[in-house]
Amino acid sequence: HRPHELTSLQSLNLASGVSKKFTSIATPSMLQVSSVALDEVNGLLFYTTNNNQLFRDIWVYHLESGDEKILFENARVGDLAVSPVTHDLWGIQHDAGFATLVFSPYPYREINRLITFDLGDEIFNLSIDDTGKKLAATLKKSSGQQSIVVLDVETVLVDSSIQYQVISSSGSPENPSWSRDGKVLYWNAYTNGVSNIYRYDLDDKSIKAISHCITGLFRPIEISPDSVF
Repeated sequence: HRPHELTSLQSLNLASGVSKKFTSIATPSMLQVSSVALDEVNGLLFYTTNNNQLFRDIWVYHLESGDEKILFENARVGDLAVSPVTHDLWGIQHDAGFATLVFSPYPYREINRLITFDLGDEIFNLSIDDTGKKLAATLKKSSGQQSIVVLDVETVLVDSSIQYQVISSSGSPENPSWSRDGKVLYWNAYTNGVSNIYRYDLDDKSIKAISHCITGLFRPIEISPDSVF
């Protein structure tokens, strides 16, 4: 989202630093721009439009053909995530002040509402691990407490019940993402006053800081066993 340019959906080549434009995005939000989710197996990139005006629409862009189409109009759904196994599309729907966890089973003909959270509670930053069994998210309670939580996908789909494990509530944590092997969860938090990157090891239940900068780091994504973007 740059001044004097149409907001666009792009890919960034990590080796060359060169970005490639896919398509323009209507009505971006100021900071997050748009909610996006990538299905690497099927080569589908999901994104939202009407991010600061009207009601959100969900679109899909085919990376190989360049074709794009609208999936759901006026869905009011953001914070998209895709299951790498079932290819179901997940998101958060907002209506009348309530946040609802929703999903659309492949091939995306309908949106199913699963869990509606209490008024004042917010859930966002959805991330599904590569097994498709664990869903991480940022949960902000009406009390002001913000936490990284993990939900069991099967339990959510079968029981539609709000059961979750709190990983961390320190420093307003946000933007959780999984390692490729599903054994590590990353996020950024303001624990020491500046946003830095933390990791949780699911094997030994330990939390470690993996950065210590004074300018702020956000949105960690593991891109190899020894590197985080």
